[in-house]
Amino acid sequence: MNKTIGILLPRSSEYPGMGFDILAGLKAGLLAHPGVDIRFVTENIGFGDNPAHNYACAEKMILQEDASAIICYSQFLNAEPLYALATSSGKPFIFLDAGMQMMTVPQNNACFHISLQGIHACSIAGAKAAEGNRNVLIATSFYDGGYRGPWGCYESIVNAGGKVCGNYVSGYKTAEFTIDKYLDLLQHSGV
Repeated sequence: MNKTIGILLPRSSEYPGMGFDILAGLKAGLLAHPGVDIRFVTENIGFGDNPAHNYACAEKMILQEDASAIICYSQFLNAEPLYALATSSGKPFIFLDAGMQMMTVPQNNACFHISLQGIHACSIAGAKAAEGNRNVLIATSFYDGGYRGPWGCYESIVNAGGKVCGNYVSGYKTAEFTIDKYLDLLQHSGV
């Protein structure tokens, strides 16, 4: 039985070791199953936002490396272009996703999504924040503010009867980081 798994590894400016950690995590998980000999073939897909490149890498793994499955860290919008390859090859594709976007693409029987449920976690945090103090300040990084996490937090605060009194978004560059605006919001926003 073929036990080759193709892995499309991402790059991240916020988390430079992400690809290494994903591969190390898969290998560590397999240690729980002694005697299972899996061969991994990997390709770096950069930030994963080039559908043609992702497709070519996955196709190469299937055709040249005889991969029996493909694992890819990808949000659903970048995963959907690979659905056709999963269907035509008959190989399962497993997509790992931070869960910071809402799934809007149709299901595919050959494709499976494992989500870290980021929006859900932010929603829980928002509801908890509104339990104690009804006036809440949302603080997020420049990067994470572009995803749906802050929206999930906001919706939960409002639904729990709370009020968002201010939003703090940190700068992107480490050298320019300051919490002065955050401290000002804490003192003057009614939190």
